[in-house]
Amino acid sequence: MDETTAPIPCPICGTGLKLTVTTNRRGKHAIGVHCPQDGRHFRGFINHKPYVAEMLARLAEAIAARQTASDPAAAALQNPEPAPAATSGRTRRRRA
Repeated sequence: MDETTAPIPCPICGTGLKLTVTTNRRGKHAIGVHCPQDGRHFRGFINHKPYVAEMLARLAEAIAARQTASDPAAAALQNPEPAPAATSGRTRRRRA
């Protein structure tokens, strides 16, 4: 059986809703669903742990299958370490 996906239209403007992976302050993942035209049209989250874990596993498999270093988004997702923060080169002095 083939898996096919159809874009889910925004109930206000009809634009296809966008899916994103979000993480809360405690580190729990969720799937965010929102309208790319205007976030006020529709915004929701899927927090069901088994479903989110399955979708993250599928995403990881898809990224591993691509193995394209020329794609910056794929390269960023393959690197679990965050990029170091940019500094201006200035150092702050401590007050005595």
